[in-house]
Amino acid sequence: MRNMGDYTLDLIDYKLFLILREEPLISINELSKRLGLSFHQIRNKINNMKSQGFLRPDSEINDPLLGKRKRTEVEAFYKPHKLGLQRIHVMVEDITDKTSLSMLFKLGDVHPYTHFRTLSYSPNMSMYYQFDIPPEAFSLHIELFEKLKKEDLFKDYWVVKTEESARSKMKFEYWDRINHSWEINNKELTSNEFESLWASLLNDEKQMSALSSFIVPVLNTPKLDTLDLQLLRELSINAKVSQKELSKFYKKDHTTISKRMKKFRKNDDVIAILYYNRKVFNITDSAIIKGKISGRMKKVFLNYVSKYFPFSSTVVTSNSDLMWYFSYPSGILSEILGFIWNKLENVVLFNLSLNKSRTYYFYPNNYDVEKRAWKISRDYIIEEPLNLL
Repeated sequence: MRNMGDYTLDLIDYKLFLILREEPLISINELSKRLGLSFHQIRNKINNMKSQGFLRPDSEINDPLLGKRKRTEVEAFYKPHKLGLQRIHVMVEDITDKTSLSMLFKLGDVHPYTHFRTLSYSPNMSMYYQFDIPPEAFSLHIELFEKLKKEDLFKDYWVVKTEESARSKMKFEYWDRINHSWEINNKELTSNEFESLWASLLNDEKQMSALSSFIVPVLNTPKLDTLDLQLLRELSINAKVSQKELSKFYKKDHTTISKRMKKFRKNDDVIAILYYNRKVFNITDSAIIKGKISGRMKKVFLNYVSKYFPFSSTVVTSNSDLMWYFSYPSGILSEILGFIWNKLENVVLFNLSLNKSRTYYFYPNNYDVEKRAWKISRDYIIEEPLNLL
């Protein structure tokens, strides 16, 4: 297998990648106009990126709900709060043994509301989950993990609800394409200028009031039908699926499919994501920091992550609890920890093993079409998953 750390992009390929990253669903014709290349040149460059392993290559999967489907380099992530769901983050710590580990892997597979799971190492084996749940089912999820804890599958766990959230995208203006390195050092992550800004924001009420708000309100559950749910599943597998293909799959006219897709875009329900190999940019590791933070410090921290943090990350807060999930290049973790240590209390670091990760496609069966509501029974959320372990 090729070492992607040795893969290099020429200037045109790099410009092409930057456009695709911001606009994953852009047409080849539009790319041709922007880059001054022919349709066939653009298509060949994209195909070469896939064959070399930089972009995720096309493949055929056998989806248990939809059957054979094509998977490409672009998937669509739904926004839970837009659908009346709330993302919760769960870390089970100090897993007891291999049998327990196997059961916790399977929990992610059999629980209907799982969005993501991966292994983590604190000093001990742990498992990190993301669940997208109806808010009224939160207590049932706590009950589920209490039951698993009593079964001695793990020693402890913590949960953070997504009440406020901020994201950062990789800032490629810091990437040196020629030298294949990030032009970031300790000074830029913990500069005196930024520390001064941090202090001034905390002590200046006018500046504090001007900072952005990152509250994530859970909206009312939308009225969805079977076709809506199937299309959300389709997009989470392949955001590039054509309306012509969807019309054929579901035996619907083009206008019907087009209206549904426009509705998702208008409501901002989904976002297209480009899958590329981050090792090409020396992004080799991911971690979670968990800690406590006060109200004033929290507001500044959320703004800092969204505006200044140079790598891909998500920070989530619930009351004073904070969880920060981030990816980073080798050799930079000590600088990140040095910066964060005096901003949070009770800081704990969890290193993630993303080669053991899995992201789950949207699951239509969670929604009761007749009741137009998400399923929240105790059997559905607790008993049925437990019986499958």
